[in-house]
Amino acid sequence: ASYIMASICCGLFYPLIIGSLLCKDGRFWSALNMFGAIWAACYLTSAARLAPEVFEHCPVEAHWSGEAWRRWHMQLAGSGFVYMLLSEVDRNRYAHAQEQASQLSAGFTHVVDAVCSSPDDARHIRREIDVCADEVDRTVQVLITAGMSTPALREAADRGVRLERFTHVGVAFNALWGAMPQSSVYMQ
Repeated sequence: ASYIMASICCGLFYPLIIGSLLCKDGRFWSALNMFGAIWAACYLTSAARLAPEVFEHCPVEAHWSGEAWRRWHMQLAGSGFVYMLLSEVDRNRYAHAQEQASQLSAGFTHVVDAVCSSPDDARHIRREIDVCADEVDRTVQVLITAGMSTPALREAADRGVRLERFTHVGVAFNALWGAMPQSSVYMQ
């Protein structure tokens, strides 16, 4: 009976992780992360408080000991808690990258239309980039879209590769993947 509750907690936890992975709406993503962290903490404390004997008659993994089953649930809940915290870090990093891209693209049309605060700087810059203004425009567009610009990224963009959020690499999923409990560790 109690192992059924732990299994239900486990089963309901996966949709929270998947939702957090797929959601890119800032407020909803944050709410999922917060709810997921609270859920994981409750799941962890529930699994930790259960006596190993509760899991002895679990029909799902009959070859596991009750203690192994309990530790598996605790590790899953703990890794889920860490995932939700890191997912919030990823969300903040993603929001910051979006803000930077927005600032870069605000009013940008072409580099030749750019305004400088110093007339001398404007003359020097225009003299330098006059012959390659199209290349500078392309570089700035890749920078705005991908968050960085390299020759390889510009070539990829020229070949039609979508570079949106290219530099946004989240750490939460990688941490979850590395921390998920492996069934073979708990087998007797």
